[in-house]
Amino acid sequence: PLSDYHHRTVHNPNEVYNDFSDAEKFQYISSGIQTESLDNIDVSNMTGVGPFSLEPNESVTVAFVVIGANSMDQLETSADMVQALWDVTVGLEEIGIDLNLNLFPNPVKDHLTLEINLEESREIGFRILNLNGQVMLAESAQKYNTGSQVINIDMSSLTTGTYLMQLEVDGQSVTRKIIVE
Repeated sequence: PLSDYHHRTVHNPNEVYNDFSDAEKFQYISSGIQTESLDNIDVSNMTGVGPFSLEPNESVTVAFVVIGANSMDQLETSADMVQALWDVTVGLEEIGIDLNLNLFPNPVKDHLTLEINLEESREIGFRILNLNGQVMLAESAQKYNTGSQVINIDMSSLTTGTYLMQLEVDGQSVTRKIIVE
């Protein structure tokens, strides 16, 4: 939750370079969101989240991203791409989808094959995005029956590079990285 998020911009010459104590560091990362305009000076950003109540052997994953841009559109595009890259780490089992998925060949030249073994009927669609977040190819969700399904995707219109495939299965999204040669 946002209430557990802490951020402060630090004026380096006055605070960090002047014997920044451990107590000051802790106060800065645990005292909520504090910002002020510091113009064009040397600054640090301190960000924290928590505290968390964990049982022995439990863990929590926390990630921070700092994004800068020249416009709100660029900022939103960058934020969407960072989210898509983060989502690449999400596996099918983590979002509760029971299916066997193969995507080959990868790297691909002209045609990509998506092979899915379905335990039950599902709605499946996809989008292929470049690393700027632009949708390069897409197929709307369609109903696929139980059993082995093969979807052939013509990739010949794409230039050499790295792309992200966002696979939508029954409204849930899984992202995979694809390399086009």
